[in-house]
Amino acid sequence: MDDRKRTENLGRLVSNIQTLEILLRACIFEDEITKGISKQSKKNKEFVKGEIVPENAFTNWDTLSDLIRKYNELPISKGLKIDETLVDIRDAIAHGRVFAYTPLGINQLVRFQKPNRNEVEVEFSVSMTEGWFGKEIGRFYEAVRKVDEVHKRQRAGK
Repeated sequence: MDDRKRTENLGRLVSNIQTLEILLRACIFEDEITKGISKQSKKNKEFVKGEIVPENAFTNWDTLSDLIRKYNELPISKGLKIDETLVDIRDAIAHGRVFAYTPLGINQLVRFQKPNRNEVEVEFSVSMTEGWFGKEIGRFYEAVRKVDEVHKRQRAGK
């Protein structure tokens, strides 16, 4: 796989991860509105640096793991649960290292645990092949599809 294709695949994967996160937040926010925890804003607007806004599913610091857990607990998500192991891929991309052994060779995505007594355990390791990218992009796309379906149901009042 050449650099252009690798970059394109990584971009598609990151885009799916970001889409999944915002859709999870949207579903949880809809649930918060239903329960009276959050209020629907009157209009969409851009956020301004320094502005103070209410804490809710869009503005809190929940991790992807927290969001998936909260989403999976929603009764409306029954039959459309999200695989929590997607977090491993997101965390490896966000906090891991990419090693390239040759200029056009296969890159290896590695995440290490915190050091302990001058040793570090390899927590995650995968060869970033075209097949791996295809599989992971597909897994995140399927998760996005499920969450989008639940969000549409919420908006329709079902």
